[in-house]
Amino acid sequence: MTRPRGKSSDNASRLVAGAALAGALAATEALCETPLDGLTADDRVFIEEFLGPGFLGQPVAAPDVGDAREFLGLGDGVTWELLGAHGERDGQRRIVTMVPAGEESGARRWRLEFDGVNGREVREDERGSLLSYQVEDTDDGLVVRTDPPDPILMSGMRPGDVVRYRMQSNVFDAGNTSSPKYRGSLEMDHAYIGAYRVTVPAGTFDAAAFRWHFTGKVGPARIDDLQFAFYAEGVGPVAYIERKDISAFVVYRKVNRDAMVLAGQP
Repeated sequence: MTRPRGKSSDNASRLVAGAALAGALAATEALCETPLDGLTADDRVFIEEFLGPGFLGQPVAAPDVGDAREFLGLGDGVTWELLGAHGERDGQRRIVTMVPAGEESGARRWRLEFDGVNGREVREDERGSLLSYQVEDTDDGLVVRTDPPDPILMSGMRPGDVVRYRMQSNVFDAGNTSSPKYRGSLEMDHAYIGAYRVTVPAGTFDAAAFRWHFTGKVGPARIDDLQFAFYAEGVGPVAYIERKDISAFVVYRKVNRDAMVLAGQP
């Protein structure tokens, strides 16, 4: 989460502002000074299930995303201390780092790691968006590459913006990344749904909320993956949720449920 840099302009062209809807929402916000609240009732139930009733507060004014790197406070590299809030890692502290990893074809590269493993290869496109080209899953011994890559944060997004496109997904054994073990495609729906006052162990933040939904089939497996991330401007991620449902044929099903909240910045 690799593709030629020039294709990123195609992705930018797929940024759907939801023309009439987004315009109406913006006008309403300007007139009524009411922040955008893009969470559905089901979203709220989902978030409370993973993060508890004390996490999500009221909607607040949502900022435009200018430069993604600045929005996440990356600087010359950053470290976040996250605390597992649900699932197998509940209560476990994890150190997450994102550091520069050189350049390729003029594009700045970053390395995102959880506890020094399960790394992601992240690159900036010409607009400064942060895109994940490759994921290393050390738990299952796999490497996953998507084309186009899926966004961590897209520069220029505004509240109410939605990005939709189909991505090709290739899954490799970690010991052999020259030939895919499985191939498939996923439909991605990614939305900037507003900003909320949230409370985590590191404190209370006004955080921009983003939702991803991936559906499709890779090899024999059908995938339904729902994610939420809350980013505080200049701080980075303050909360993250993922529920991934993977089923193959009628005899295999795996549901991953994970949530993390910001505990500090060591």
